[in-house]
Amino acid sequence: VVNSGGTFSGNASVISLTNSGTVSVGNGIGVMTVNGTYTQNASGNLAIEIDSFGNTDVLNVVGGGSADLNGNLDVTLLPGIYDGTLVYTIINAATVNNTFSSTASSVGTSVNVVYNPTNVQINVPYRGSVTPVPINDLPPNAKNIANYLFCPGFLPENPDLFNVNQILLTLPSATFISSLGQPGPSILE
Repeated sequence: VVNSGGTFSGNASVISLTNSGTVSVGNGIGVMTVNGTYTQNASGNLAIEIDSFGNTDVLNVVGGGSADLNGNLDVTLLPGIYDGTLVYTIINAATVNNTFSSTASSVGTSVNVVYNPTNVQINVPYRGSVTPVPINDLPPNAKNIANYLFCPGFLPENPDLFNVNQILLTLPSATFISSLGQPGPSILE
């Protein structure tokens, strides 16, 4: 049982789970397995991460159990370049009952949810880049370069620019900041 205000997270296997707080699947992209029933109450929050390569956290409800949904679904987009077309399966269960009462995404766009009899799928129709550090938190020079490379809604069509952006977006936060502050060929090595 996850009580209101509580959090249960990680790549875990549990026997039945009632969520009135927050269940955060994985540690990065990962899998949580519930052997029995997953029940999310109205105050519950399911936190899921997705990436731009089609990977997602997954809540697997096994043993013939159901996923009984309510509350909020919170989707975090990890750094990457998104075209808004990918569909992610976030819950698998013998049966899926009810729906989330609300959804949210880390980029502020809607979350499209499809409730199938045995799974739940999502799509976040966001076109653009998600950076490892918010652009407004960058030093001035790095911020100017980031505003150019990662402006909202921009998907680089030039394969070289796409590759440069993808490399930058996979860097750890500190390296991302320093690379934007001193652009040059060395960031690609």
